[in-house]
Amino acid sequence: MLLRSYAGGRHLFYSLRLLEDSGYLPRLSVLSDRLMRIMGLNGKAVLPMVLGFGCGTMATMSTRILSSKRERLIATFLLALGIPCSAQLGVMMGIAAGFSQKATLTVLAVVASQLLLVGFLSSRLIRGRPSEFIFEIPPIRRASI
Repeated sequence: MLLRSYAGGRHLFYSLRLLEDSGYLPRLSVLSDRLMRIMGLNGKAVLPMVLGFGCGTMATMSTRILSSKRERLIATFLLALGIPCSAQLGVMMGIAAGFSQKATLTVLAVVASQLLLVGFLSSRLIRGRPSEFIFEIPPIRRASI
C-alpha cells in the first residue's frame, strides 16, 4: 500500500513537470485567475492548490511564491481546511466508489464546494486586496521527459 501511494505522488510530480516544461503551467495560472479571485487570491495560487492534492506540507511551502502575506495566509487556510491530501482523498474516493458513482460525484462536489466556501469566507474575513497578476507566458513547446 505504501508503494502505491508513493507511485501516485510520483505521477503527480511527473505531471507537474510535464506542464512546466511544455509551458502550459503559466497558462493554467492565467485561466484560473478568475476562480482564484473569488477566493481572494490571484492565478499564481493555482500551483499550491494543485500541489495540495498531493502533499499538504509541500503545498504550504510553495505558498512562498505568492506576493502578499494576506494571500499566503488565505492559501494556507485553503490547504489546511479545504483540500484533503492524497491519502485522505484516496480513502474517501475508495469508500464512495464502493457505494455508487453518485456517491463518488457527491464526494467530489463536497470537496469542491468546501474549497470555494473556505476561500470565499477567508477572503472576506482577512482584510486587504489581492495583488496584481502580471505573468510572463512562455511559448508552448514539446516537453522533454
